[in-house]
Order: sequence, then structure tokens, then C-alpha cells
Amino acid sequence: MVLNQPNERARTTARLLERAIHLHRHGDRAGARTIYRKILRKDPENSDALNFLAMAAHQEGDQEKAIRLMRKAVASKPDNTAVLKNLGNLMIEAEDPVQAVQYYRQAIKHEPGDASVFANVCVAYRHADELELAIDAGQQAVQLGPDQKFAWYNLGNAFRANRQYSRAIRAYRKALALDPCLTI
Repeated sequence: MVLNQPNERARTTARLLERAIHLHRHGDRAGARTIYRKILRKDPENSDALNFLAMAAHQEGDQEKAIRLMRKAVASKPDNTAVLKNLGNLMIEAEDPVQAVQYYRQAIKHEPGDASVFANVCVAYRHADELELAIDAGQQAVQLGPDQKFAWYNLGNAFRANRQYSRAIRAYRKALALDPCLTI
């Protein structure tokens, strides 16, 4: 009997990736990186391994490497919304909110109902001093995810930046009602 090699390879890669993610989440980034690289030697375009390797680089303070790896992950699988969101987040940290919005908008094309992406767009527009656009994105976020504290929190920040203090307070109160321990 001959095993279906592509399916067996995919299962092996999935098991390796699962192991690496487990190590990564439990603080063993070195062990995780070793496995991510092993996966990438066999499949250099593996979007998930590139994504997690990029996140390890980010956690270690190597932003340039993280962005380079994340862009490669997006190029290999342009519909991977997790990667698009992560790259948008990296661009915010790199103080390039315009690029961040572009990546978030790509994610929205694939998951138009994801409130968290709209909340991220809100943050990016606020960083770009596009406050009306930030408020619009924040309002979309809370419409899609009325139970998401960070959607309300980010909307509150957009209102506050736009000097709409009473609206900011109402948004912050909604966020606090969802999570009384939230630090504002």
C-alpha cells in the first residue's frame, strides 16, 4: 500500500507547526524557531510558519525581520487574514499607519464581518490623524462586535482624539461594562 505522500506531508507539517506553537506560547521561542525553520526548509512559502517566525522576531525586538517575514507570509497566501492583521499591527508599531490600513483592508475583503479588524483600522486611522475615518471604523467595529471591549475602547480613543469627550466617555463606559478590569 502506498501512502498519499502530499497528505502525509501536510499532516506532518501540521503536527510540527502545532508543536512549535505550543513551545512558542509556553516561552520556548528558541525551540519554536527551530521547528518553524525546519518547516520552512521543506516548504519555504508556508504562510503559518512564516507568520509565527515573524512574531518570534517581533517579540525579540527585530522589527525589520518581523516585517520582512510577515510580508513574505502575505505574498505566499494573500487571503490569510491572521497574517494580514499581524502585518497591519507591525506597521502600526513601525509608525506607518497608512500601510497598516492597507493590510487591514485586505483582511476585511476576506472577512468583512470581523469586528477586530475594524477596531484595528480605527487605531490606524487615529495614528494617521484621520479622526473622522477612525470614528467611522470604530463605529463599524462596535456594530459588528457590540460585545468586544477593545472595539469600544478604540472607538472611545478616537472620540477623545477628536475632542468628542462625552461620546468618548460613553464608549469607555461600554468597554468597562464588558470588562471592569480594563485599564483606560
